[in-house]
Amino acid sequence: MRSAQQFRDHSVRPFNSLKSFDRLKNAGVSEQQAREFVGIFEESINASVENLATKSDLQSSEAAIRSDIQTSEASIKLEMQALRSDTQASEAAIRADMQAFEAAIRADMQASEATIRADMQASEAAIRADMQASEAAIRADMHASEATIRADMQASEAAIRADMYAMGASLKTELKQDINEQGKKLSAIESGLILMQCLFFGGTLVTLLGIGALFLHQG
Repeated sequence: MRSAQQFRDHSVRPFNSLKSFDRLKNAGVSEQQAREFVGIFEESINASVENLATKSDLQSSEAAIRSDIQTSEASIKLEMQALRSDTQASEAAIRADMQAFEAAIRADMQASEATIRADMQASEAAIRADMQASEAAIRADMHASEATIRADMQASEAAIRADMYAMGASLKTELKQDINEQGKKLSAIESGLILMQCLFFGGTLVTLLGIGALFLHQG
C-alpha cells in the first residue's frame, strides 16, 4: 500500500473511509455492510492508485468509484423502498384480515343472538299455547261438571216432586177411603137410631116404615 507521500506525488486525494461509512449508514445500510463496502472501496482505490500513473487516471477511477457508490446507494434505497412497500402491503393485508375476522365474529354473534331470540320466542309461544289449552280444558271440565251437577239436581228435584205427588195422591185416596168408611158407619148408626125409635115409639106402621126406610137407606 502506498503512503500519503506517494498519493501527494501523484496529486491524488486520499479516500475518506469514515465519511463514506457515515454516508452508507445514513442511507440505511447496516453497520456491518457499511464496513464491508468501505473495505472493498479502500481495496479498490488502493489497487487502482498503485496502477495509476497520472492525475487523470486517478480522477477517472474516483469518478467510477463514486458512480459505483451512487449506484449501490440507489440500489439500496430501491431495496429499502421495496421493503417498505412490502411491509405496508403486509400491514394492509393483516389489517384487512383482522377487519374481516372481526366482521365474521360480529356476524356470527348477531346470528347466534337472533337464533337464541327466536328460540326464546318459540318457547314462550309454546308455553302460552299450552297454558291457554290447559285453561280451556279446565274451563270445559268445569262447564261439564256444572252441567252434570245441574242435571243431577234437576233429576233429583223431579224425582222428589214425583214422590211428593205420588204421596199426595196416595194420601188423598186413603183419605177418601176413610171418609167413605166413616160415612158408611154414620149411615149405619143413623139407621140403627131410626130403628130404635120405631121400636120405642111403637106402632106397626111406624115400625114397618122404619124398616122400609132402613132398607132403602142401606140400598
